[in-house]
Amino acid sequence: MLTYPYGVGSTITRVIEAGQGEPLVLLHGVGARADRWMRNIPGLTNAGFHVFALDFPGHGFATKGQNQPASVPAYADFVEAFIAKKNFGPTVLIGTSLGGHVAATVSVRRPDLVRALVLVGTVGIVPVGQDRRERTGTRLRQTSLEAIETKLRGLIHDDTRFVTDEWIREEHSINTSPGAADSLEQIGEYFRLHLDSDLVGAELAALVHQLPVLLVWGTHDVAFPPEMALACQALLGGQIPLVFLENTGHAPYLERPDTFNKVITDFLAARNVDTTATSTPMRTV
Repeated sequence: MLTYPYGVGSTITRVIEAGQGEPLVLLHGVGARADRWMRNIPGLTNAGFHVFALDFPGHGFATKGQNQPASVPAYADFVEAFIAKKNFGPTVLIGTSLGGHVAATVSVRRPDLVRALVLVGTVGIVPVGQDRRERTGTRLRQTSLEAIETKLRGLIHDDTRFVTDEWIREEHSINTSPGAADSLEQIGEYFRLHLDSDLVGAELAALVHQLPVLLVWGTHDVAFPPEMALACQALLGGQIPLVFLENTGHAPYLERPDTFNKVITDFLAARNVDTTATSTPMRTV
């Protein structure tokens, strides 16, 4: 596994890369970073994928500050530029939460770049609503140790297993690093005021006959609850497969990585044979 800085436009980002084979790009959620996927990368590389996880501008170890982009369309520009610079060709995109919104936006703007799309506890397909936008936007700007602990415990269903003092301190150090306050302020304001103005659900629904799409959700997601998953599935035509991971919250990939990886690899293997293949529209594992 490699970790290295990489320039995309005016941003220096961090890339985590592993494996060989078909390219697969992992996109994290708002206020998070590339290493949230560390429990998934080995399994995905073992399944034959060349995996890349990267930090969005203003996140993780990427360039931060007022001059960095802080919106879904701008992050989509960033991902498109990354794929073009790496010269991948059609790529599997997996995005969680805000990363799902970005992945879906790339898919509708540049379907030639995307071979398959996996959306995990995603926003950007159906409206989040003002209350959730306000709460999320406010929490993003709160970076005390206590506030970060609360955010992490809200992310995870079984918080006693995952939310350690080390993770809290690490998150605090990154989110109080130079330029982080400005970046979190900007993305918080975007989330609060503009997120639902950039929905791409209708455009994505028009592509699902040619683009394999999978929805994955935690059964105990309190940030964006399972009702949103059902609404996303309905908007995308009702036959898009939706998989709930039992006993997980907003980060099912982190809490149950082996099960998550199997869901993903089974889905992608089926589409390698027939891009129009269908599966059970909804199931829980």
